[in-house]
Amino acid sequence: MWEISCPACRKEQASARLATLSQCSRCQCELDSLREITDAAAGTYIAGQQLLAAGNGAGALEQARISWELRRQPETAQLAFLAALLSADYENADHWYKVAEKISRKD
Repeated sequence: MWEISCPACRKEQASARLATLSQCSRCQCELDSLREITDAAAGTYIAGQQLLAAGNGAGALEQARISWELRRQPETAQLAFLAALLSADYENADHWYKVAEKISRKD
């Protein structure tokens, strides 16, 4: 789902290899832990999407928060924004809107 960049040399790893990736193809840095964190973040993000689609804003917001803590992605902030809106939690919606806007500008 999301790409992994080596923390040592910053080389982006090929997405097709992510499922079996254990070392950076350039510097041989160990990437298993980073891949596991990325997989967990993607899993909670997908769970949040499903909860949002089911109309469970509070559950979707919680999953988005967990995913955000694991890996800060623009999509996760956007999910948290929508989940907060669905929950009528406008203070959180405002927060996540600003976060999503800020992180999207960096890309």
